[in-house]
Amino acid sequence: NLLYARRLKAVEKNVTLAQIVKNEHANFLPPNSVKVALTVSGRSVALSEFVQRFKETDTPVVFVVGAVAHSDPTGECDYVDDKISIAGVGLTAA
Repeated sequence: NLLYARRLKAVEKNVTLAQIVKNEHANFLPPNSVKVALTVSGRSVALSEFVQRFKETDTPVVFVVGAVAHSDPTGECDYVDDKISIAGVGLTAA
């Protein structure tokens, strides 16, 4: 239903839960945020240690998660500041 109607509504109320938007990603992300992409081609990190560096800061952190069966979903993600890998193998949606 989300792919056809471009929005997902609650069953019992007329409330939009999710909506597909086709605009510039940066328009919807917090200003001055650190944008981190999760990708197999990124530098390998332990996620629990990686997030500790943001613990003492007020800067918003955005994690970009792509879901594709093949290839790298963040290959052309030019709006991210950093690319990390949290697993030793590729994680796919397949």
